[in-house]
Amino acid sequence: MSGVLAAVAGADGIQTALNAAQISDTEATSPNPSSSVSINRDGTVLFTGNSSDSDPINEWVINPVGNPGDNFEVHLAVTSGSGPNAGDSTATWLALTSNRSWTRTGGASASGTWTISIRPVGGSTVVSALITMTNTYIP
Repeated sequence: MSGVLAAVAGADGIQTALNAAQISDTEATSPNPSSSVSINRDGTVLFTGNSSDSDPINEWVINPVGNPGDNFEVHLAVTSGSGPNAGDSTATWLALTSNRSWTRTGGASASGTWTISIRPVGGSTVVSALITMTNTYIP
């Protein structure tokens, strides 16, 4: 994993940070590998897959208190390859007043790079990171 890509003050002086990460799922018994990323209202991040990054940062807000997402928006762009096929919209800014999640599931294999960006509501991006996703089915 590369280090923190950004750690800067966002809305109301809230410190934000987001690491690059790898998420993957390799299945031998099911043709439906699945990988996902969630950016949550409470300031946490969740990567899901059977071989997800071993040490992803688990907060996009440093030392979150309450629901810092109420003051932020998140954006997921497909940088290359396969994008999510379930979850929230891509290529648009979404309010973090609720948890946001994107998943790639099914098919023999899929890989892609996604860029996640976070900004104060209506402001400029304060943090972004590349997420590399790989799903593989090996019968």
